[in-house]
Amino acid sequence: MRESRSPMNGAPMNGASARLLATLALALGLVLLTLGRAHLSADIADFLPQGESEGARFMLDQVRRGPAASLLLFGIEGAPAADLAAISRDFAARLRASGQFRLVQNGAGLAGGEEQDFLFRHRYPLSPATSADAFTEAALHADFSALLTALASSAAPLATEFGLADPTGAFPALLALWAGPSQVREIGGVWFAPERDRALLIARTRASGVDLAGQHAAARAVAAGDCDRAIVLGGSGTGEAIVANKIPGIRCVEASDPVVAHLGRLHNDCNALSMGGRIVGAEVARACVSEFLSTLFEGGRHVPRIAKIRALEDEARGAR
Repeated sequence: MRESRSPMNGAPMNGASARLLATLALALGLVLLTLGRAHLSADIADFLPQGESEGARFMLDQVRRGPAASLLLFGIEGAPAADLAAISRDFAARLRASGQFRLVQNGAGLAGGEEQDFLFRHRYPLSPATSADAFTEAALHADFSALLTALASSAAPLATEFGLADPTGAFPALLALWAGPSQVREIGGVWFAPERDRALLIARTRASGVDLAGQHAAARAVAAGDCDRAIVLGGSGTGEAIVANKIPGIRCVEASDPVVAHLGRLHNDCNALSMGGRIVGAEVARACVSEFLSTLFEGGRHVPRIAKIRALEDEARGAR
């Protein structure tokens, strides 16, 4: 009878040991095969409750995929307006090229491509023309009659592309709102704040608000874009702040009141603000943004702290 020997020390192996070794080898092979084919994700959405009511499910869906969980607001200042406009255009181009953002907009008017597709998909919740009256039998009858007239006119191409899917006219009303009057100024084709030379830009990440790896990639794209400050929004704002602060050079303050936002800038020279859409109301959020964008770093006794933070970042980079 042929004798089996252990590959480790040459000692004889009995039948049970050989079968155990073969089983372990097979299990290891299956694990390696599974890992090779599996898609590993940092999206923690599966750990969230599913929601027992329609309202709860809608809120959770907004946390995962809604604008409040993935929208970034930028302000660029500290240079002449013409230079700020050029910086904004370059920054927007780099964000688009990164592939991490589904929406990047810094100028007046409607952008095409994905931005137009985004607005059209969300026309009903965003449009001022959306109301209960717009979906009554009489209103829809009038809308379809107008659509039939448009299809027989020179406007047929537009009516075919948008009218058939949007008989209530929500999308045209949204476009008028998008490109209509605003307190935001336009200089060199770039949005500016109404009262000071600060270029404005908005972006929406492709990653959901609970996809930590995706938010990390987006934050890296921001950190590499030479932007002075950023605002990140999420359900609570905590996860977004944690992810943003993992990026070297980012100092993100999570604020639910304007005092915290003010002190984050004054004492820590924070260049990112995180807020939670489920925590902070609209008026408080506006106050937080105002304090964050208007407050200057005090310097003085706080400078050594910032230097220590940068040293820790350099040390962490060196350890890798």
